[in-house]
Amino acid sequence: MLRTGGIDPNWLMSFFSDACEASWTASSDGYVLDNPEWRKFTGQSQAEVEGEGWAKALHPEDQTRALEDWRKAVANGSIYSCAFRVRYLDGKYRNLLSVGTPIRKRDGSVFQWFGASFRLPGRATDASGFQHADLDDVAPAHLKAARAALGWSINTMSKLSGLSPMTLRRLEGAFTDIRASKASLERVLKLFANHGVTMLINNSLTVVAIERIQADSATQGSTIEEKS
Repeated sequence: MLRTGGIDPNWLMSFFSDACEASWTASSDGYVLDNPEWRKFTGQSQAEVEGEGWAKALHPEDQTRALEDWRKAVANGSIYSCAFRVRYLDGKYRNLLSVGTPIRKRDGSVFQWFGASFRLPGRATDASGFQHADLDDVAPAHLKAARAALGWSINTMSKLSGLSPMTLRRLEGAFTDIRASKASLERVLKLFANHGVTMLINNSLTVVAIERIQADSATQGSTIEEKS
């Protein structure tokens, strides 16, 4: 654990400011103090951030877990580490990892908490936690599911896409790295999109659904499981 001897908490804050989204401090009992960096991207006021108010900027599904983990760390004087989604000013949720450690006095008692929140890889999502998949998220099984949602045969899809049946079968092959055929994959995904079919991914960047938007705006979805 960090101790105050030889380490200035203000220096730590300055050191981490360029490497993280927000650096923060809390009193020995876990009361979070003002966090200007956090307020800047969440839009919360100083009063709203203090104490446990910062958690109100998290995705509703993550709030309870984040607070429970924080309270447990404070009670035990242990490292805090928790990943959650934070709502930014633009209304989108982004993935952050928040890590906190107790700064102790020479007698071992907790003097203060220091922490930093880091951006995790992944694109912003809406409140549902879903986003549109891109090339790196799509696997052969997803292409098969999308084609099935449209009721197309390989030959039909070949005529519409301008790609040969052999190329399409290769894209849908179980052991194919479809990202190696980027141009063909882009053409297929564009074709799907033009016919109202999109692929959705969840917060863990896993394709979880093939969604078809019908002309009458009704939505039909067929859920598929990612195969690893």
